[in-house]
Amino acid sequence: MDLTRGRRQLQSTDKKFIQSLQTAGFGPTVAHRVQSSLKGGQHLVTGTKSDFKNHARNVRSCVADTDAQMIVDRCNYTMFGEVLAFDATYATNRHNTIFVPFTGMDCHKKCVTFGAGLIHNETIDSYQWLLNAFITAHGKQPRLVLTDQDAAMKQAVSSVLTESTHRLCMWHVTNKILVKLKGEMQVNEEIRCRVNKLVWNVFIKIETFESRWHDLIDEFNLRENKWLKDMFAIRESWVPAYYRELPMCCLMKTTSRCESSNSQFKVYSSRGNNLVQFMNCFEMALNAQ
Repeated sequence: MDLTRGRRQLQSTDKKFIQSLQTAGFGPTVAHRVQSSLKGGQHLVTGTKSDFKNHARNVRSCVADTDAQMIVDRCNYTMFGEVLAFDATYATNRHNTIFVPFTGMDCHKKCVTFGAGLIHNETIDSYQWLLNAFITAHGKQPRLVLTDQDAAMKQAVSSVLTESTHRLCMWHVTNKILVKLKGEMQVNEEIRCRVNKLVWNVFIKIETFESRWHDLIDEFNLRENKWLKDMFAIRESWVPAYYRELPMCCLMKTTSRCESSNSQFKVYSSRGNNLVQFMNCFEMALNAQ
């Protein structure tokens, strides 16, 4: 009886169950197996494994041309959008598009997502399109924008977010010290600790910072290190001493919150999802957040 035409017609509750498990990262085969376990056997399940798979296929086919709608939560941005960071992540959907969430911090020091975009590649044009779309959705620019040292991001931010101050992630800079220095590891580790102690000091004055930086460079004979020269040349973009007067500038000094949010989104999604499925996973991650 369970294989007759009437018994193989999926009910709305069955379709909702399949969609719910897909949103949680499980396919129709797993959905059928779970239903069989819950109901006490396959003969008690409405529809076969193939029926479950066919329904999932039909949903994907139905929404194939209309699965690019994204929802932006403007309330969060209005409340906490003065300072934000954004970073790219990968392998979130079957189209191999790059997922870029915009992340900030709420009044409880918890991560909050202001919105997200999907771009085809990490070019200046793609980031400019993304930032323009973000500003169009929200209507105002943030006070401070934090990114890593990606060159395309930097140029896009400077050309689109003309009212915002752009800062680089401190962690991405200081984490490269051991790689960029030659010599004994023990000495390099000491240099890294000394540099960290100096640059992470949000209370130090600019004159004091520069004096101690030069003393440190001389002490370890690092005058000819090109990377350190380059980092000192752009010190205003990553050392807090140069932007501590900017209101709320020290809420975030790294993009670690972006990376944390990206990991959270990946928990709910898989690279096999189409864009509608990815959107459902994105909403679930926001609800969890």
